[in-house]
Parts: sequence; structure tokens; C-alpha cells
Amino acid sequence: MTKDTPHPRAWLGSHIPYEAGLSDVATIAKDLTIHKLSANESAHGVSPSVQRAMHQAAEHCHRYPDPSLVQLRQALAAHHNLNLDGIVCGNGSDELITLLLHAYGGAGRSIVMGQYGFIYYEIAAMAAGMTVRKAPECPRKGVAIDAIAQLYDDTTACVFIANPNNPTGALLSPSDIEQLIALTPPHIVIVLDAAYAEYVDDAAYDGGARWVERHGNVVMLRTFSKIYGLSALRVGWCYAPPAIASVLQRLRSPFNVNAIGQAAAVAALADTQRTDQLRLYNHEAKQKVKKALAHTAIEVIPSWGNFLLLRFASPQQARDADAYLQHRGILLRRLEAYDLPDCLRVTMGAEDSLQIFTKTLCEFMAQENGEATL
Repeated sequence: MTKDTPHPRAWLGSHIPYEAGLSDVATIAKDLTIHKLSANESAHGVSPSVQRAMHQAAEHCHRYPDPSLVQLRQALAAHHNLNLDGIVCGNGSDELITLLLHAYGGAGRSIVMGQYGFIYYEIAAMAAGMTVRKAPECPRKGVAIDAIAQLYDDTTACVFIANPNNPTGALLSPSDIEQLIALTPPHIVIVLDAAYAEYVDDAAYDGGARWVERHGNVVMLRTFSKIYGLSALRVGWCYAPPAIASVLQRLRSPFNVNAIGQAAAVAALADTQRTDQLRLYNHEAKQKVKKALAHTAIEVIPSWGNFLLLRFASPQQARDADAYLQHRGILLRRLEAYDLPDCLRVTMGAEDSLQIFTKTLCEFMAQENGEATL
């Protein structure tokens, strides 16, 4: 007699898990240096002050971390001039996305997002038993606000907008966000994901805080995984109206942000000089990459994040370019999962990695055009 096993929910049969940026490829020769430009993380490590904070926190690893994250939340409130009660921290912003969907979504409900929006929104929504509707999006200009509103119906629980967007780098204007809020019924949660906010040098830009304070259905997501260089420690946070913040505080798991992550985040937030330096480096790195590729047929999409989207003549050329780069130890992000099969995304990593990347990609394009290379 055969014993049956527990069956998961039906949607898991077709579920494709989130794929992180490549760190290694089996076909790469072992003597080659790996240049990881496939994940939107910092290539610059953390500052000495952050290292000291981490070492000090490590001395107390036998104790549970502060469950209320008081020091970190106070630092965030002071740094961004926010209401302390509206700040909720998570194990990366991914946890907060999941909590929002379980709190305000669930089976029979739906989310709306952009065609090229961050794929974890879709994954987390499906895990909550929800359906996903995607509005058309222009890689250069961003998602069409009118198109988003046309997808709303009685099942819509949340709308997710990454601003700047990943993987396209597009930035919506304040007037776009105002339009979105005006067209969105108050019972739908508007999630403004500002993971790349620290890279934006536009004075008119707001990650979302001002709209959180004016409206009862807007939530701003932020992270320490990008410019602050704490990807491995998984520290995210959100700013939400009191009613939503209270729900998230009740739902989140106890001790959800570890003690080393809390200490490192406080120290990183205080090191404003380093943040300014990395923002400038990121801007200059993008300009250098665009200049280096200007004579090729590759379309370089303008970006407000720490990455650039590269559009090739065809999906096959994008795949061939990726294979050519991988064979030489250079890892980029393939984007078939984002409905961008003719594109690759490159993160603004270390200067030497970017130089090797541009030189190698130019060699590939020259061969594609039948040109001689030196």
C-alpha cells in the first residue's frame, strides 16, 4: 500500500522561484577572475565605522536582538525627518512586501504592477494566493499611470511601483505619483518601492515619505542593500501611515532583523560622507560605461539606479553577448523573466570590472559587425 504525501497548493506546480544574480558559472575557467555585475549590490564594501559597529555587535551574539529595533528606527526617523511610529523594519524589504500582501491581499484578490516591475512582487503575490495584472511600461519613461488605473477592479488590493524601477532604471515624476494617488481608490494600498532612492540626484525626487504623511493608503519601501552595502545582512524598512504600520508590526516575526544588521545600518546611515562619495561614483561610472559603448549599436537606457539596461538588436544577440562575456568571467543579468529578452542589465561595480566589461563587450560587438579587433 502506497502512502500519500501532503500536497502543496496547486499554484506551486507552475511557480518559478526568484533567481538571484549569478555569482559563478560552471563553464568559466577556474583561473579566471569573476567580475560579478549581475546583482544590484555595492562593490565597495562597508566603511571602517560600519565594520567597527559590526564587530562590537558580534560580541553580543549570544543575546537576542532588540525586538523593537528602537535605535535603528530612531536613527531613520532623525535622518529622514520621519514619524517614528510609521517606521517598520524587516528582514530586507522583501519581508515587508510579503507582509503587506498577506495583510491586505490573500486568495481571490489581485495586485497591479508594471510590465517590467520587480519580479518579487509577482512571486510574493502568487504565494499569497493572488493574481497579478501588469500595466504596459516604457523602459525609458516608466509605467503608464492611466493604464494602471484601468486594471483596477473589486479584487485589487495593492499596486506596486518601484521608483526608480528595476531593471529599467526609469524614474516617475512627482506629478506621475500624484496622478497615481488621485486615480487609486483609498482602499487599495499604494506601495512605492524606493530601493534606489539614495542614488537619485534630482532635487524634485521624493522616495514617498511626503505622500505617506498625506494619505492613508501609501507605503514607502527602502533598503540598506544598495548604496549602504549591507546586502548580506538583509535590512529593509518601510514608512507607512499609523494604521498600516501597526498591522505590519503585529505581523512581522519576532527578532526579524539581526543585531549585527541593526548596528551596521545605524552606522551606515550616519556615514553621510561615504554615501555622497558612492552616489558620485555611481553617476560617473554610468557616464563612463555609456561613453565606452556609444560607438556600438547597443541602446543604453538612461537609469536612475546603480545599473544600466542594455538593449541589443535581438534576443539572440543578447544571449550571444552574455555567453561571450561569461566565457571571460563577466557576469551580467539576463532578463527573459522580465519580458526583456533582448536586454542585459549591468550593475555599476568596481572600476576595474567595468573597464574589463566595456572592453570585452565592445570586442563582441566588433566581431558581430565583422570588424577587426586589436
